[in-house]
Amino acid sequence: MSRMLDVALGLAQRGWRVFPVFPANTDGRCTCSRDTCHKPGKHPAIKGWPTNATTDEKQIHTWWEQWPRHNVGIATGHESNLLVLDADGPQGQLEAQQRGLPERTPSVRTG
Repeated sequence: MSRMLDVALGLAQRGWRVFPVFPANTDGRCTCSRDTCHKPGKHPAIKGWPTNATTDEKQIHTWWEQWPRHNVGIATGHESNLLVLDADGPQGQLEAQQRGLPERTPSVRTG
């Protein structure tokens, strides 16, 4: 079993609907094969992802057995009961805290 499959299954067990996302190559180019891709490693690998994102283990296995290196996307919103706030840099974080965001909350740091 791939590491990304483990991640996808773990997120789905939390009730978060997941979908496969194209990964970037080591040279930074996207594996989607489009020369004009401007979002390497950051866009869905399936059509209709807002509707097709799922917690169904069988579907998740099917996707990550086909694409074991693909990243895991999470469909946020009502169905996943998950809200995401993008607070860029120290100023963004400060403003979020001033508006009531708890100082310690699950977070992700991106490149």
